[in-house]
Amino acid sequence: MKQKGTKSNSGAGQLAPERNTAMTVMIKTKQGPKEYKTVAERVLAAHADEGYSMLSEETFEIGGREYVRITIEAKGKHYIGSAEIHWQADPNMPEGKSPFETAETSALGRALGFASYGVIDSIASAEEVVSAVSRQPAPAPTNGNSQRMNALFVKGREAGKWANPASMLERISEVLETEVTQANVGQLDDALLDLVEADIDGKRF
Repeated sequence: MKQKGTKSNSGAGQLAPERNTAMTVMIKTKQGPKEYKTVAERVLAAHADEGYSMLSEETFEIGGREYVRITIEAKGKHYIGSAEIHWQADPNMPEGKSPFETAETSALGRALGFASYGVIDSIASAEEVVSAVSRQPAPAPTNGNSQRMNALFVKGREAGKWANPASMLERISEVLETEVTQANVGQLDDALLDLVEADIDGKRF
Protein backbone atom coordinates (compact mmCIF):
# COMPACT_ATOMS: atom_id res chain seq x y z
CA MET A 1 0.00 0.00 0.00
CA LYS A 2 1.41 3.37 -1.00
CA GLN A 3 0.25 6.38 1.02
CA LYS A 4 0.13 9.51 -1.09
CA GLY A 5 -0.95 12.36 1.16
CA THR A 6 -2.61 13.35 4.43
CA LYS A 7 -4.44 16.35 5.76
CA SER A 8 -6.25 16.99 9.01
CA ASN A 9 -9.26 19.11 9.87
CA SER A 10 -10.78 20.08 13.18
CA GLY A 11 -14.31 21.03 14.09
CA ALA A 12 -17.61 19.63 12.83
CA GLY A 13 -17.74 17.90 9.44
CA GLN A 14 -16.74 20.18 6.60
CA LEU A 15 -18.69 18.23 3.97
CA ALA A 16 -22.16 19.64 4.56
CA PRO A 17 -25.29 18.45 2.72
CA GLU A 18 -26.83 20.61 0.05
CA ARG A 19 -30.35 21.86 0.49
CA ASN A 20 -33.19 20.04 -1.22
CA THR A 21 -31.08 16.86 -1.42
CA ALA A 22 -33.12 13.66 -1.61
CA MET A 23 -32.67 11.91 1.73
CA THR A 24 -33.60 8.34 0.83
CA VAL A 25 -33.31 6.36 -2.38
CA MET A 26 -35.11 3.10 -3.21
CA ILE A 27 -32.93 0.87 -5.40
CA LYS A 28 -33.87 -2.43 -7.01
CA THR A 29 -31.50 -5.27 -6.18
CA LYS A 30 -31.47 -9.02 -6.81
CA GLN A 31 -32.99 -9.42 -3.35
CA GLY A 32 -35.76 -6.93 -4.13
CA PRO A 33 -36.15 -3.16 -3.52
CA LYS A 34 -33.88 -1.79 -0.81
CA GLU A 35 -33.77 1.61 0.83
CA TYR A 36 -30.49 3.48 1.11
CA LYS A 37 -29.77 6.72 2.94
CA THR A 38 -27.83 9.51 1.27
CA VAL A 39 -24.64 10.91 2.74
CA ALA A 40 -26.52 14.17 3.33
CA GLU A 41 -28.98 12.38 5.61
CA ARG A 42 -26.15 10.72 7.52
CA VAL A 43 -24.49 14.11 8.04
CA LEU A 44 -27.76 15.61 9.30
CA ALA A 45 -28.36 12.62 11.60
CA ALA A 46 -24.89 13.02 13.08
CA HIS A 47 -25.37 16.75 13.67
CA ALA A 48 -28.77 16.08 15.26
CA ASP A 49 -27.04 13.68 17.65
CA GLU A 50 -23.68 14.65 19.13
CA GLY A 51 -22.07 15.91 15.92
CA TYR A 52 -18.77 14.68 14.49
CA SER A 53 -15.28 15.98 13.78
CA MET A 54 -13.13 15.41 10.71
CA LEU A 55 -9.81 14.16 12.04
CA SER A 56 -7.91 13.38 8.85
CA GLU A 57 -8.17 12.76 5.15
CA GLU A 58 -5.58 10.93 3.04
CA THR A 59 -5.16 9.32 -0.36
CA PHE A 60 -3.43 5.98 -0.88
CA GLU A 61 -2.86 3.47 -3.63
CA ILE A 62 -3.38 -0.30 -3.74
CA GLY A 63 -2.76 -2.38 -6.83
CA GLY A 64 -2.66 0.65 -9.10
CA ARG A 65 -6.02 1.92 -7.84
CA GLU A 66 -6.30 5.15 -5.87
CA TYR A 67 -8.46 5.61 -2.77
CA VAL A 68 -9.35 8.35 -0.31
CA ARG A 69 -9.67 7.58 3.41
CA ILE A 70 -11.44 9.81 5.93
CA THR A 71 -11.24 9.46 9.70
CA ILE A 72 -13.86 11.08 11.91
CA GLU A 73 -14.60 11.23 15.61
CA ALA A 74 -18.20 10.64 16.64
CA LYS A 75 -19.62 9.84 20.07
CA GLY A 76 -16.12 9.66 21.48
CA LYS A 77 -14.86 7.05 19.03
CA HIS A 78 -12.90 7.09 15.78
CA TYR A 79 -14.41 5.77 12.54
CA ILE A 80 -12.76 5.29 9.16
CA GLY A 81 -14.33 5.27 5.71
CA SER A 82 -12.57 4.64 2.40
CA ALA A 83 -13.70 4.91 -1.22
CA GLU A 84 -12.06 4.44 -4.61
CA ILE A 85 -11.42 7.44 -6.86
CA HIS A 86 -12.76 6.54 -10.31
CA TRP A 87 -10.73 8.85 -12.55
CA GLN A 88 -12.00 7.15 -15.73
CA ALA A 89 -15.70 7.25 -14.83
CA ASP A 90 -18.37 8.20 -17.36
CA PRO A 91 -18.08 12.01 -17.79
CA ASN A 92 -21.89 12.22 -17.80
CA MET A 93 -22.04 10.86 -14.25
CA PRO A 94 -21.24 12.89 -11.08
CA GLU A 95 -18.07 10.92 -10.33
CA GLY A 96 -16.92 11.48 -13.90
CA LYS A 97 -17.23 15.24 -13.49
CA SER A 98 -15.74 15.36 -9.98
CA PRO A 99 -14.07 12.01 -9.27
CA PHE A 100 -12.12 13.05 -6.18
CA GLU A 101 -14.98 14.95 -4.56
CA THR A 102 -17.37 12.05 -5.21
CA ALA A 103 -14.98 9.57 -3.60
CA GLU A 104 -14.47 11.97 -0.71
CA THR A 105 -18.23 12.11 -0.11
CA SER A 106 -18.53 8.31 -0.31
CA ALA A 107 -15.69 7.87 2.19
CA LEU A 108 -17.36 10.26 4.64
CA GLY A 109 -20.67 8.43 4.15
CA ARG A 110 -19.06 5.09 4.99
CA ALA A 111 -17.37 6.51 8.09
CA LEU A 112 -20.72 7.87 9.30
CA GLY A 113 -22.33 4.54 8.44
CA PHE A 114 -19.82 2.72 10.65
CA ALA A 115 -20.86 5.17 13.38
CA SER A 116 -24.43 3.85 12.86
CA TYR A 117 -25.82 6.97 11.20
CA GLY A 118 -28.27 6.36 8.34
CA VAL A 119 -27.77 2.60 8.16
CA ILE A 120 -30.65 0.34 7.10
CA ASP A 121 -29.36 -2.72 5.24
CA SER A 122 -25.86 -1.63 4.28
CA ILE A 123 -22.94 0.61 5.18
CA ALA A 124 -22.97 1.80 1.55
CA SER A 125 -24.77 5.09 0.95
CA ALA A 126 -27.36 5.71 -1.76
CA GLU A 127 -24.81 7.62 -3.85
CA GLU A 128 -22.33 4.76 -3.61
CA VAL A 129 -24.86 2.16 -4.78
CA VAL A 130 -26.14 4.32 -7.64
CA SER A 131 -22.54 4.90 -8.73
CA ALA A 132 -21.76 1.18 -8.68
CA VAL A 133 -24.84 0.41 -10.78
CA SER A 134 -23.88 3.06 -13.33
CA ARG A 135 -20.48 1.39 -13.83
CA GLN A 136 -21.99 -1.96 -14.78
CA PRO A 137 -21.44 -2.89 -18.44
CA ALA A 138 -24.34 -3.03 -20.85
CA PRO A 139 -26.21 -6.39 -20.87
CA ALA A 140 -24.40 -8.89 -23.08
CA PRO A 141 -26.74 -10.72 -25.51
CA THR A 142 -26.17 -14.35 -26.41
CA ASN A 143 -27.87 -14.48 -29.82
CA GLY A 144 -25.29 -12.61 -31.86
CA ASN A 145 -26.80 -9.15 -31.28
CA SER A 146 -24.06 -8.01 -28.92
CA GLN A 147 -22.83 -5.19 -31.16
CA ARG A 148 -26.32 -3.87 -31.79
CA MET A 149 -27.28 -4.07 -28.11
CA ASN A 150 -24.21 -2.08 -27.12
CA ALA A 151 -25.03 0.52 -29.77
CA LEU A 152 -28.62 0.75 -28.51
CA PHE A 153 -27.39 1.15 -24.94
CA VAL A 154 -25.25 4.14 -25.93
CA LYS A 155 -27.96 5.60 -28.19
CA GLY A 156 -30.65 5.26 -25.52
CA ARG A 157 -28.46 6.79 -22.84
CA GLU A 158 -27.66 9.78 -25.04
CA ALA A 159 -31.39 10.17 -25.76
CA GLY A 160 -32.14 10.20 -22.05
CA LYS A 161 -34.09 6.92 -22.13
CA TRP A 162 -31.89 5.33 -19.45
CA ALA A 163 -28.79 6.10 -17.43
CA ASN A 164 -27.40 2.63 -16.74
CA PRO A 165 -27.96 -1.05 -17.60
CA ALA A 166 -30.54 -1.52 -14.84
CA SER A 167 -32.75 1.32 -16.05
CA MET A 168 -32.24 0.13 -19.63
CA LEU A 169 -33.75 -3.25 -18.76
CA GLU A 170 -36.67 -1.51 -17.02
CA ARG A 171 -37.36 0.64 -20.10
CA ILE A 172 -37.12 -2.30 -22.49
CA SER A 173 -39.57 -4.22 -20.28
CA GLU A 174 -42.05 -1.35 -20.58
CA VAL A 175 -41.65 -1.09 -24.35
CA LEU A 176 -42.03 -4.83 -24.96
CA GLU A 177 -44.67 -5.21 -22.22
CA THR A 178 -42.84 -8.19 -20.73
CA GLU A 179 -40.18 -8.57 -18.07
CA VAL A 180 -36.69 -8.34 -19.53
CA THR A 181 -33.86 -9.27 -17.19
CA GLN A 182 -30.12 -9.83 -17.34
CA ALA A 183 -30.90 -13.53 -17.77
CA ASN A 184 -33.17 -13.26 -20.83
CA VAL A 185 -32.06 -10.06 -22.54
CA GLY A 186 -29.79 -12.14 -24.75
CA GLN A 187 -32.85 -13.74 -26.35
CA LEU A 188 -34.11 -10.50 -27.91
CA ASP A 189 -34.08 -10.82 -31.69
CA ASP A 190 -33.84 -8.12 -34.35
CA ALA A 191 -37.60 -7.63 -34.52
CA LEU A 192 -37.80 -6.86 -30.79
CA LEU A 193 -34.72 -4.68 -30.90
CA ASP A 194 -36.38 -2.76 -33.76
CA LEU A 195 -39.17 -1.88 -31.30
CA VAL A 196 -36.64 -0.76 -28.73
CA GLU A 197 -34.85 1.42 -31.27
CA ALA A 198 -38.15 2.89 -32.44
CA ASP A 199 -38.88 3.90 -28.84
CA ILE A 200 -35.49 5.59 -28.60
CA ASP A 201 -36.24 7.49 -31.82
CA GLY A 202 -39.65 8.50 -30.50
CA LYS A 203 -41.59 6.44 -33.04
CA ARG A 204 -44.72 4.43 -32.33
CA PHE A 205 -46.19 1.44 -34.16
